[in-house]
Amino acid sequence: MKRFAAIVILVLSNMVVLAQNDLLDKKITLSVNQSPLEEVLTQLTSQSGTRFSYGNTIDLKQKVSFDFSEVPLKEVLSKILDPLKISWEIIGDQIALAPGKKLT
Repeated sequence: MKRFAAIVILVLSNMVVLAQNDLLDKKITLSVNQSPLEEVLTQLTSQSGTRFSYGNTIDLKQKVSFDFSEVPLKEVLSKILDPLKISWEIIGDQIALAPGKKLT
């Protein structure tokens, strides 16, 4: 019985890792010019199906400009958030944002 439980836990943990990789590999097409970060996160949520969580320490009014066509979400997040010094990490079914050095 313990062996079965260990196998189930192993399989479930692998499924979580695969789901996270699938999310980060999702292709994003988005072009914005001096748009507030809050609007960009809304559009990323719409395209990727993931939610973003953040505290009041993230300035959502920061303006960003970029043009992505069929770029993996992981790369999009890095290119948008790194210059703003915002770190991100997948926690469960959402992406958590925090000020500071990149976590992933």
